[in-house]
Amino acid sequence: MSILPFNSDDLDAILFDLDGTLIDTDNHDVAKWAQRAARVYRDPARAQRQARRLVMGIESPVNAAFTVFDWLGLDAPLMRLMIALQGIGSIDDLPVIPGVESMLRQLAQHYKLGIVSTRTVKEQHQFTHRLGLEDQIAAYAGRDSTWRIKPHPQPVLTAAQQLGVEPERCLMVGDTTVDIRAGTRAGAWTCGVLCGYGMRDELEAAGVDFLLPETANLADVLLNGRDPGCIS
Repeated sequence: MSILPFNSDDLDAILFDLDGTLIDTDNHDVAKWAQRAARVYRDPARAQRQARRLVMGIESPVNAAFTVFDWLGLDAPLMRLMIALQGIGSIDDLPVIPGVESMLRQLAQHYKLGIVSTRTVKEQHQFTHRLGLEDQIAAYAGRDSTWRIKPHPQPVLTAAQQLGVEPERCLMVGDTTVDIRAGTRAGAWTCGVLCGYGMRDELEAAGVDFLLPETANLADVLLNGRDPGCIS
């Protein structure tokens, strides 16, 4: 019996979120807020803890807001407002999550790959160029290429169409509930990763098909048959 909710021959393509999934945006945000918290807390360790609590605490209500604004068709304007207020960091300044580059190269030998992100397509290309993965990533869906953004399914459907793959033969990989909801609503399989902003309970509540501690674990699960429930 398969250790996954699908068989290996049920999957043709894998779509990845970017922030918190392939690049370490959450720790970058924590460091930024820790610098600000240090003005209040003299203990750097305490400032770091408070900053992480703030960053993770903000994420759930922000995702809830995206869901509401998605219902109203105002998700893209909300994203533009957030970027104008606080920015999302230059793609070239953010570290790649450990093991991700190797994982992408391994998976590219067996599956079609794409990126589905609220970042622009240009930023997504910057990421793949930086890693020398232009030939491995064949689809890009960003806030400037679709009229709706996650959790709306359109970005996932757009990437699947670019790859020439039916959505139900795609796996959407992300760290937040908006990634999981977008994938589910598009009819794709979903994988949640716990190395970014999302928490296990909220990803499970969003209906994720399976969870991994780190994005880099995905190659082991798909190619080597490792049980996602046993990876630590």
